[in-house]
Amino acid sequence: MTYVTYVAAVLAAACFGLALRWLGVVAVARRVVATSREAAECIRDPALSDLEKEKMVQGASLSLMRGFLSILARGVGAFGLAALLLLALDAVGAARAADVTHWLATWQGIVVTSVVMLGAYFLKLAQ
Repeated sequence: MTYVTYVAAVLAAACFGLALRWLGVVAVARRVVATSREAAECIRDPALSDLEKEKMVQGASLSLMRGFLSILARGVGAFGLAALLLLALDAVGAARAADVTHWLATWQGIVVTSVVMLGAYFLKLAQ
């Protein structure tokens, strides 16, 4: 594998991470967590009747299902954008997509892309 293969892999991982942020996955995940916390608080509330709890939990379950589907669709979109980048690099002959995906599936690829993504995350926090 060439140096370009490693660079393409890191670019694809960065593209995936940026696409997740751009597509709003983090915001949807925050709403899902907030909804689940509210549902748990509702269940523990002794002031509410069982019927009121049932209605609130049913609404929360529908909201959680919508959140799951939204995260799934946005994740597929982010994956698609990263895949498009790899296919474009492959089409112009810069890096073979098969080599990049093979390296990304190795433990070295997982470690390197994890370190790069965590570094980007902490840089974002520092700003």
